[in-house]
Amino acid sequence: MAEVIIVKWDSSQYLQFQGERTRPAIDLAQRVPIDGCQNIVDIGCGPGNSSAILKKMYPTAAVLGIDHSENMIKKAQATYDNIEFRVLDVQTKLNGLGKKFDLVFSNACLQWIPDHRNLLKTLFSIVADGGVMAVQIPKNGDSPLYRALDEVVNQPKWNFAQQDVAYNGTLKPEEYFDILSGLTTNFNLWETIYYHRMANHKALLEWVKGTRLRPYMSLLNAREKAMLEEEIIEKVIPYYPVQANGEIIYPFRRLFFTAKKEVG
Repeated sequence: MAEVIIVKWDSSQYLQFQGERTRPAIDLAQRVPIDGCQNIVDIGCGPGNSSAILKKMYPTAAVLGIDHSENMIKKAQATYDNIEFRVLDVQTKLNGLGKKFDLVFSNACLQWIPDHRNLLKTLFSIVADGGVMAVQIPKNGDSPLYRALDEVVNQPKWNFAQQDVAYNGTLKPEEYFDILSGLTTNFNLWETIYYHRMANHKALLEWVKGTRLRPYMSLLNAREKAMLEEEIIEKVIPYYPVQANGEIIYPFRRLFFTAKKEVG
């Protein structure tokens, strides 16, 4: 039986690309204006950057940021003193919040949680009448960077097959459409591709070290980490040419959707 690996998040590594990771949260928040919004929960709030956006948009609302990572929550608490943050497991403890919210918001979190059909039903169940569920999920698994990462970590020499490092329980847009249509008649889906500016190929690696690569890196010593990083960089170089100014373009596709709960 594979050993289950619990990913330990590092807010400092994650925030190396704070602007790039925050932009989708801003775009999502701007698509869900809610009159009289008083209670907001930010699912998978991380270091609090998305929660801060929501607080700025709805200054009179009570914003609650939740995340299963103690490291992320400590960073959020130290950064934003006007927002409440809690360590909480969304898979098992969400209903324990004991209230409904005008906005249930999640930016780049749900890809780490399995069984989206039931998960979205649970999230929508804590939306108040007239409220909105708003979600953004990365859909970049077929990018050259992620394909290269998967190709390297699946090599037998790393022995990662003996570890449970499952990632990304995401579905196809058509499947999300059917789930949302079963919850409400008022919903929308869309995709956006962000073209991130990267200083060099090493920056591509730093990006995935903050997210997708973390479970694997936690299993290696310093020498093995360096070897793994070198192999990944070698594989991605042909797919990300250097631009005229010396930078790299990193296209990143993201899926967004909103669903409003009818009143009554």
